[in-house]
Amino acid sequence: MSIKKNTKQDSQLRIYCGPTIEHVCRQYDMFTAIPPKLAEFAADNGVIAALIVDQSNFVETRRQIDTNTGAYATLCRQAEKIIKTGGK
Repeated sequence: MSIKKNTKQDSQLRIYCGPTIEHVCRQYDMFTAIPPKLAEFAADNGVIAALIVDQSNFVETRRQIDTNTGAYATLCRQAEKIIKTGGK
């Protein structure tokens, strides 16, 4: 039995919309595979993980962050606090 890879999902563009995490990832960095340091940081922090969005959700996410309204703006503010405390 062989395992099929979902190539469509694997090659999907994702964007990190949270605040810059020094030596890990900058705000609005784009990637098809989540960088290992960011994946580790996101595994420990659900808020950070929620700020990694698919390209299809990026416009709405950016609008909420830029206008400081909505769930993504709230997540971004929470992420700033997490990053300032070193991920705790």
